[in-house]
Amino acid sequence: RQSHTLAIGVASPFIPPEAARLLRALAHANDERARGRKGKREPLIADLDAGRLDIVIAQQSKRTPWNTLVAPGPPLSVRGTGRDRLEWRALMKNGENRWIMQVETASRRSAPENS
Repeated sequence: RQSHTLAIGVASPFIPPEAARLLRALAHANDERARGRKGKREPLIADLDAGRLDIVIAQQSKRTPWNTLVAPGPPLSVRGTGRDRLEWRALMKNGENRWIMQVETASRRSAPENS
């Protein structure tokens, strides 16, 4: 907040439109400019945990062990079904309850209703 920068990590070469809408809404609501970087999910989550990132956008399966290490937001976009189902989610640092609530609320507004 002090830097007025929303530090974003993206664990994919692209993100779905719903995730882009979420990031724009969060930056606007907090009067911040977005600064992002792409990378592999594991190092991005380590940076999230260390406070170097505010949010990570990544595809998550229901069985990923990362869901216990981060606070995943509601699905932004869903691809596939059954065992192949992947959900795009915003990942936040555990314990940042005010931020988690803000991201969850904005995620529900950004995602299509049929997710």
